[in-house]
Amino acid sequence: MKKVLLLLSFIFVFASCTVEPAFTSACVDGNCDGTFWVDTTVNPGSYQDAQGVWHIKFSGRTYFTLKGSTDELTQEYFVNGVPLMETAYDSNFFFTTDNVQWTYPVYSFLGLFSNNNLQTAIPYGYITQTIPQIQNSGTDITNLVGYQITKVTTFDKPYSSTLLQVYSKYNSHPQRSMIFLPSFVGKTAEIYIKVMFGERLDQVRTYNIKVIFEN
Repeated sequence: MKKVLLLLSFIFVFASCTVEPAFTSACVDGNCDGTFWVDTTVNPGSYQDAQGVWHIKFSGRTYFTLKGSTDELTQEYFVNGVPLMETAYDSNFFFTTDNVQWTYPVYSFLGLFSNNNLQTAIPYGYITQTIPQIQNSGTDITNLVGYQITKVTTFDKPYSSTLLQVYSKYNSHPQRSMIFLPSFVGKTAEIYIKVMFGERLDQVRTYNIKVIFEN
C-alpha cells in the first residue's frame, strides 16, 4: 500500500509541474542586435571619435542622416516578405521656430516621464518646467528626431506616449534624416533608439548615439 501511495505521489507531483516554453529568438543568429551610424556621405568630414561620439560637420545641407542595420529575422517573423519589427527614435534635443534651443535629461527611455501623470520635472536653465507647462506657453517645440509638441498635443490618452518618438516600421535597414540648422553648431545631443523584434515586438534592444554639431 505504501508503494502505491508513493507512486501516486510521484505521479501527482509530475502532473502538477508546468514546463515553461523555451525562449526562441526572432533572429537567425539567435541574438537580435543592430548597429547605427551617421551617414558621412551626407555630411562629409563627419567622424566617430575614440569615445564613440559622432562629430557631425555642417555641409550646407539642413539635415543629417542616421542609418541602421539589424540582424536578419527568421522566416517565422516575415509576413509576405515583410519583417515584423519596429525602430523608434527619440532625443534629448528640442528647439523652437524662433531658434531657441535647449536640452533636457531623459528619465525613462523613449519617454520624458518616469510616472503616468506626466509630472516629472525637466530642468530648463534655472527654471523647472514640465512638458505640460511648456505646452501651455503657446510655443511649439520640435524634437531633433522630428516630432512636435504643440498647444493641441494631448498627454492623457492611451496613445500619448507614442507621440514622443518617431518610427521606422517593417524595415531591417532603418534610417532617419534629422534637421541640422546652422544654429546647432557647438551644441551636443543624444539620440535614443529602440529596436523591437518579433510578432509581439517583445525582443528589444536599445542604443544611445551621442553627437556634436560642428562647422
